[in-house]
Amino acid sequence: MRTDEYPTAYGTFRSAVEMLGLDPLDQCQAMGNYNVAWELKDDVSAGSFILASPNCSLNAAQRKVVEELIEVLKKIPDDLLREAKSEADNLEAMNHPAWMPIRAKAAQAFELLPEPEF
Repeated sequence: MRTDEYPTAYGTFRSAVEMLGLDPLDQCQAMGNYNVAWELKDDVSAGSFILASPNCSLNAAQRKVVEELIEVLKKIPDDLLREAKSEADNLEAMNHPAWMPIRAKAAQAFELLPEPEF
């Protein structure tokens, strides 16, 4: 990742972490009720690129919580990541109990992540 790309990539990642910490209805509305589970998992999992960037300035505690969040996302059942285009389909997927500890971890991570520096 180029140095000039890092702030935007980090800002996008941080926003995805914030959204992952929201309640299901807010998540679905913010994501336009389109593949919410898959999109959130993918966007937050991209944090591995943030951590690998030589421009990453996260401290040890921040890195650890991001790593933990990425790991728990790997445990999301594949059937929750199916194509979902309606509000009902997305709400069903995002209300699954598997998301509850992930939301808590995302909220914890968001609190630790600094604002992006542009």
